[in-house]
Amino acid sequence: MPALIRWTCWLVLTVLLPVAGLCAAGTGEPWPKTAELAAPEAIQAAAADGRFVYAIASQQVAKYDRTTGRRIATSTGNAKHLNSGFLWKGKLLCAHSNYPQIPERSEIKVLDPGSMKLSTFRDFGNAGGSLTWVVRHDDHWWCNFARYGDKNAETFLVEFDNKWRQKRRWTYPGSVIGQLGRFSLSGGLWYRQELLVTGHDKPEVYRLQLPQTGSVLEFIGKQSVPFTGQGFAKDLHSGGLVGISRARRRVIFAGLTEPSEPITHGPFIGHLTSDSAMVWARSAEAGEFQISARNQKGHRVTATARSTSNRDGCILWQLKSLQPATRYHYEIASRGKTLATGDDYFLETPGPERSVTVRLAFGSCADEDAGSSAVWRQMRAVDPHAIILLGDTPYIDSTDLAVQRRRYAEFAAVADFRKLLRNRSLYGTWDDHDFGRNDTDGNLKNKENSRRVFMEYRPNPSFGDGRTGIYSRFRRGAIEVFLLDTRFFAGTEPSPFDKDRTSLLGKRQWRWLRRGLKASTAPFKILACGMIWNGAVRPGKLDHWATYPHERQALFDFLGKESIGGVVLVGGDIHRTRVLRHHTAESAGYKIPELITSPIHGRVIETANTSHPALVRDFGKPNSFLLVTAHGAGTPARLNARFLDKDGRAFFEMTFRAQELSGNSREK
Repeated sequence: MPALIRWTCWLVLTVLLPVAGLCAAGTGEPWPKTAELAAPEAIQAAAADGRFVYAIASQQVAKYDRTTGRRIATSTGNAKHLNSGFLWKGKLLCAHSNYPQIPERSEIKVLDPGSMKLSTFRDFGNAGGSLTWVVRHDDHWWCNFARYGDKNAETFLVEFDNKWRQKRRWTYPGSVIGQLGRFSLSGGLWYRQELLVTGHDKPEVYRLQLPQTGSVLEFIGKQSVPFTGQGFAKDLHSGGLVGISRARRRVIFAGLTEPSEPITHGPFIGHLTSDSAMVWARSAEAGEFQISARNQKGHRVTATARSTSNRDGCILWQLKSLQPATRYHYEIASRGKTLATGDDYFLETPGPERSVTVRLAFGSCADEDAGSSAVWRQMRAVDPHAIILLGDTPYIDSTDLAVQRRRYAEFAAVADFRKLLRNRSLYGTWDDHDFGRNDTDGNLKNKENSRRVFMEYRPNPSFGDGRTGIYSRFRRGAIEVFLLDTRFFAGTEPSPFDKDRTSLLGKRQWRWLRRGLKASTAPFKILACGMIWNGAVRPGKLDHWATYPHERQALFDFLGKESIGGVVLVGGDIHRTRVLRHHTAESAGYKIPELITSPIHGRVIETANTSHPALVRDFGKPNSFLLVTAHGAGTPARLNARFLDKDGRAFFEMTFRAQELSGNSREK
């Protein structure tokens, strides 16, 4: 049977597997097989990402195309006894030893997937055992040094820091060593908050945890797996496991992490603080649903929320009393049945506001198509802390309640979108198409339906004043993001700055924004909305800030009067990427940047490439997004803006120092 057909058959079979098998980790249920791939090199171990599968033999690694099953290349370079491998920063790191020679010597080999050259990454010399597996976890290195025969009880695990200094060391409990015969532990990895290890031959993994005291790991239990012992790894594409059948020379994939019914959408992580988290999902059935989150030290927090038809089945959990700068794995259950669990179901609470580096991805104008999915995958690859959607996400063009709900549900069902938000925060505002109609303002009939559904499907920290609008704000590291609502109030009331003209934001939102900007201690304040902040648009388009010049000028004057620095404007909507530096030195005290990112889908508008005196660069780039990185530690704080395409190529980049965006800036 051809590899691609065999792969497809296994995926079809997986859908029919009982739900209990989908929640293997943490329940003791067997891991189901989901796919396999023929590989003569599948002798020692395997690893996999979204594109490639790596079959590891003692002296060589072979790279296979994941879709076709075709072998692409084999490694070059010296190797005697490769034991296992894991993918890290685009490289394959392999545990390597001179087993069975004495004295034992161990090292970590690194494979460059481009050149397929094996070289030495770290040489341990004689460490007292043969290195059989190595992984990264909690920003440290975890290495297993195996002993064999009568001495296999002396097998030990070491945690190293980033300078390869030993931090802690453990041996294994007799309940695990007794399963190994005269062999030792061949593979290991961290899955959720548990350490999973394999022996030499048996199709099972042993579940362990770190002890509160002492130097012997604690045995939790074991689970059957569809691959035999030897090295195994996380499947970076599915979130499951990948191992081998040595006898059949097959790479074996195990486990699914998609939630089971009645969960139909999500879960998505919402707003995070240092001690709280929002988690969103949607259920096809009404009822109570529980979420539990646990960190590596055993701290556990739970919450219960209801799914009702009144909210279209949308559920929002509020987890409280979390610990700062800590990763929690979570699982969802109802009526005693686990519905969602896995290694990639986690959230990570923020640490100190200014000392950390924070990455935020901004995007607008997305479809449920292949190009948009490629952007979601690339966002996942650059690993932002949060995703901020600027509108037209999704396209709806109706205020009918049923149409709004259907379109949000269709958008949220996209597989790559779901994977992206399973473990990073989602925030959003809207633009015209998701508000209800192209190029519209706040006089749109039945706009309250649009607001209702937005609140059902977006886990923002707040929504307007609680009765109108959807504006909100949040702080991550050195950035405070103000998510503006430029649709609900637009054109509906006199401007607080010129009673003879209409307002864009409305007096309530203006009051909220000015108070928030004055109170903010963040080095950088991003003002983000769906529309753009200038008037350089395609002919006839009026929904932008330049249609309300009195309000935009009032903002710039306010920033200067109150000496508010660090403001960066972000917008979308126009299906082009553009960068501007506004001539605001006289009013605001510095040249305010404007960053426009659009579209996530592939439809570029050429007629939107119009001139503007503040324009720095313009790009007609389909399938693109903006990645903002702020470095708060040190002086001065820095903010980097990179525009990326779906393949991860940066086509424009700028860096701003906090001093540059202040009244003290020399660059005016």
